[in-house]
Amino acid sequence: MANIREEFSLLQRECFACGSAGAAYLLLQPADEHDLEGMEEEAKFLAAFEEKEKLADRGLLVAVRVNDWMRELAPWEAPQPSGNSLFGDGAPAFLEKLLLLIPELRARYDLPEDCPVLLGGYSLAGFFALWASYRTDAFAAVAAASPSLWFQGFMKYQRGRTPRVKALSLSLGDREEKARNEMMASCGNLMRQYHEQLSERMQPGTLVLEWNPGGHFDDNAKRTARAFYLAEKMLSRNAGKAL
Repeated sequence: MANIREEFSLLQRECFACGSAGAAYLLLQPADEHDLEGMEEEAKFLAAFEEKEKLADRGLLVAVRVNDWMRELAPWEAPQPSGNSLFGDGAPAFLEKLLLLIPELRARYDLPEDCPVLLGGYSLAGFFALWASYRTDAFAAVAAASPSLWFQGFMKYQRGRTPRVKALSLSLGDREEKARNEMMASCGNLMRQYHEQLSERMQPGTLVLEWNPGGHFDDNAKRTARAFYLAEKMLSRNAGKAL
């Protein structure tokens, strides 16, 4: 398959695509400037994971630029981990933009109408992907690497709800809960609680939690690629069972 590496603007959003033409999955990732700089590295990690495990179905990774990280990925106003600033409430509008982009991207890369779309990201982008999974069934799977589960109100919001996806991949660094910031240090216990609650609501084989070595700012690209890969793997395996 031919390789794709393309920067472009679509519906007034900067995008970066990296992967293989004829991919079986469309992987969407909200990204800031730092993430965009690492997308090629992330795509290489993803391809390596897919190749090592001989995964037949491959993904095309498309990063979508987030213009205001603290507003566009936040579903409601809430305190930020430090200082007196608040997160915004722009996530619903950003989600609508992503949903409009999906058919445009399918057409651009000649992907089939039923091509599964995975939404994922790192940190607040991973949190956004989790929140979005409760709002729409447009995504086949979510890949949330080091998601900001400490976002005030989310654990209460998700309680009793089931993500509207066929697979959900979670990961966290094993040193993240040792952060000096009290809010961010709560991530470990929150992840354990969240995974336990999801395990009671989701079907076996549709949920995975992986603990990675390091703190929050270690190996972002590799961890995100790994989360996407594990979601792809669950979708591929479960599709095979359904045949």
